[in-house]
Formats: sequence, C-alpha cells, structure tokens
Amino acid sequence: MSSVVITVDNVDITADVLFNTASFEQQFGAVPGTFSFTVRDPNRDKTFVTGVEMSLDVDGIRMFGGYVLQVTMGHMAPAADTNVLATYQLRTWNLRGSDYNIIFDKRVWRNTADYLSQIDLTGVTNGDKDGPALIELVANYSDCSDFTTTGINSNAALNAFAVVQQGEKLRSTFETFSYFGGAIWYIDGNKNFVYVPFEDVEKRWGFSDQPNHGGITTSPAEYQGSTMGFRQVEAQEDGSFLVNDALIWGGSAFAGPSGGTVFSRRQDATSQSTYGRWQVGETHFGEKRYSIQAQVNARSNVIINGPPGANVYGQQKGLRYTQWQFTFVWFSSDVPLLSGTPNHLVAGDIVTIDMNTFGVSKLLPLRSLRTSFPDALPDADPADRVVQFDGTFGLQLGDPFTLWRYVLANEASAPSASASAPVAVNDSSTTTVYGAIGQFTPTPATDGAQTVFTIPFGYIPGTISVYLNGLLQIPGTDFTESDNEAGEITMLFVPLSTDNLIILAATLDS
Repeated sequence: MSSVVITVDNVDITADVLFNTASFEQQFGAVPGTFSFTVRDPNRDKTFVTGVEMSLDVDGIRMFGGYVLQVTMGHMAPAADTNVLATYQLRTWNLRGSDYNIIFDKRVWRNTADYLSQIDLTGVTNGDKDGPALIELVANYSDCSDFTTTGINSNAALNAFAVVQQGEKLRSTFETFSYFGGAIWYIDGNKNFVYVPFEDVEKRWGFSDQPNHGGITTSPAEYQGSTMGFRQVEAQEDGSFLVNDALIWGGSAFAGPSGGTVFSRRQDATSQSTYGRWQVGETHFGEKRYSIQAQVNARSNVIINGPPGANVYGQQKGLRYTQWQFTFVWFSSDVPLLSGTPNHLVAGDIVTIDMNTFGVSKLLPLRSLRTSFPDALPDADPADRVVQFDGTFGLQLGDPFTLWRYVLANEASAPSASASAPVAVNDSSTTTVYGAIGQFTPTPATDGAQTVFTIPFGYIPGTISVYLNGLLQIPGTDFTESDNEAGEITMLFVPLSTDNLIILAATLDS
C-alpha cells in the first residue's frame, strides 16, 4: 500500500478526489503527459482556474507535476432536483491538463538585452558541450526562472552549435542538440530540466517473469540484479525501421574546387549479414549544422551506432538492431525499497527486462507510464492506497538516442536550408557561419568607373542576387561571380555614382 497526495495550486485536495476518475500519464522524450481527475465539492467552497499548477506524490516521491488546462463544472447526479439544497453537495469539478513538458512548446529563447541578434554561445565555459550551452540558455535566454537546471549533465555530448535563433521554441533546440549526441531530456515533476546521456539513467532494479525480489542499495547507481514481477505482459520485436547503411551529404550542393560538398557513409556488416541491407539517405545542403566533414560523420555514426559513449550496459544502441517493445502492469507493492522508500519508476528510466520463458533479456526505456488507483473507494485512506502502473518499454519513433523521428522526417521530405533557422548577417557583422543569409552594400562605392565589388564574406556559388536601384540583375548578362571565396563579383557594365547596389548571398564560414 502507498501514500498518495494530490495538490492543486499548492492546496492538498487528496481527500476530495474521486480516485476512480483519476489518471496520470507520463511520456518519454519530453512529450507532454496528461492527467484527469474529478474533485468533490460538497461544501461548495472550492474554485479552480486554468493555468495553476498541480502535483501527484506517491510515497513521498513526486511522480507528476504540471498545469491545469481545462476546468469542467459538473454534478454527480445530473437528474437531481437542484431546487433542493441538499443536492448542492453533489457538485464536482473535473480537472484536466498537461505535465511540465508542455513548456518546451510554450516558451521561446530570447535575449532581453538585444532582441535583434542571434544568441551567441561561443563564450560559454566548456561551450563545445550540450550541457553548459543548455544551462546558459535556460538561465539567461528564457523566461524559465521558476525552473531549475540541476538535471542537465554539464558534460553531456559533444556539440559544436554556438548560435541559437531567437524566437525558436525550447523543444526545437533540445531536440536538435540530441540529434547528434543522443541524450534523454525532459522536465521532471519537480520543474527541473533533465538532459543526460543514455548511460546515466539505468534503474537499480528490473522486471522478470522469474523474479528474485532482491533488495537494492544506493551504490552502485546501476542495475544490481534485483528483479520484480509483472502482470499482463506483451512483448514484440520490430524490424520495420532497421538502418544498417547510412549515407549523409552536407556542405554545398556544388562539388569540386569552387564548392564544398561533404559526404559520410556508415555501415554495419554484422547487421547486414543478419538482416540484409537497409539504407537511409539524407541531404543537408546549405544547412549550417552539416557544413563540415566532422558533422556529417557524426550524423551517420549516430544513426547506425547510436549515441557516443561506451556500451557499458550492453544496450543495443543504433538502428542497426531490431527493436523491442514490452507492455505490462505492476503495482506499488511490486517496487523495491531504496533506503526505506519505494524506488518508483518514472518515464525515461532505463530498465532491465528478463523474459526467461522466451530466452530474451533487454534494456529499454520506460516510454509511457499510466498511474491509476484500483481501490477507488471514495473514503479510502489516502495514506493506504493501492497504486497501479501501466508501462510501455521500448524504442519508438521519437526517441532522441535512436533518432527515428528525424530519420522518418527526412524520408518523408528532403530537408533544405529552411529546416534550420537561418543566421542573418550584414555589413556590420564580424563573423558568419556556413549558409548564413546576408544583405550587403558592397565596396567600393559605385563611382562611374568601378566594376569589381566585394562583400565582407565569401559566398556559396549560385546563391548570390544583385540588385541595382531595386532591379534584379541577370547572372552572366549583368554580372559574374568572379571570386566567390573572396566575396567578389564583377559587373559587366559600369554602375553610375548615383546607382544603389545591393547584394544578397548565402555566406561561407568566416
């Protein structure tokens, strides 16, 4: 039996919750979870409004935290005569909402000191890592002062993304960072941002169809061989999304001396021998995050082999493997104690599952968790409740460390430069990145004699547009791209001193 506490707007309303209506669902991968429950209001002294926060604690552990988004007024006996005062005691409130992960879609990056420029993270300490960059963003470039970042691993995953677009949703940046590093990320029930490597979240205990009910200790913080039982199990192996041959193009679409195409191909011979060849191809021409060889190498590697880091627990990382999914039920009484407190699972935990009947042992994330209360009598003691958990374990399309969502998105429609928010540069910019969109007044000024003009940065061939007095000039007729690396063009006629010359171009790296 477990103790249960439900609060709304920091008020404990557990005693008035109709537990037969209560359901709390968590999702892995920062997908917003949902909740719904009905509250009795016999004294007609309760009022609920949208936007307030709520929480669910089981055995003193915060299992769910979020926001009330829908408030519905109701009556336990809709056909009752409301002229009778006693029936007023039957009024109810139904509350629905989302957990804190909705914030990834409801907050954006912004710089209150300068709303007109990109957010530059090049000065962040240890700035080639995801962790420090995300901590800096949340702390100084978001309106998330009511959240904490202690769950972000400061050494999580190598990354080279130094510029973030203002106005971009928090989810977009967290998700993009994880494409290369493969991290588990979400906001927990305590309003704490979490971003950790796959290897850091293995649970101390697991499930088995032959459980040993062993105890667990605080050290080591990994699987200790303790297994518990489960009920109503279903397991499925899925090879639908095998990829054992990844081909990635990036840089410029123009190959050869004047271009800068980069390419990487990663294969797994063992997987091909077992399952046959299964390919995926991606083209990222003009995208700033795929401009150099190291970046396309990282992309092909993470698709095939999964996120970087040692395969310390024997998990099957990468799309070279078929994937498994398990669905089963357990109760709060099935959870082992850690220092006297039930060590409950939350979405995102990596759990060992042994199916000795079929000779299968897997290490998988808990991707969805539904919490309900089978002993739903209204007057049951909240400190002595049976809590039921329905869990799904497995790799799905949205998991950052397998990148399935991103692979499928690229199969559905080829990405383009618009897939990433473009960097904007101009005459006053001192640096740029590959593929940045620039508007420039070239030098020298038009004087009735000069025909050769330059912009501050080199440009990608074929991306340049020249405007004379607002009229678009024709390449090969009005101008030539005489030296793209030097940012130079040559006009095929002499502009007058009164002419206004403007150049638009996608730049090379500075």
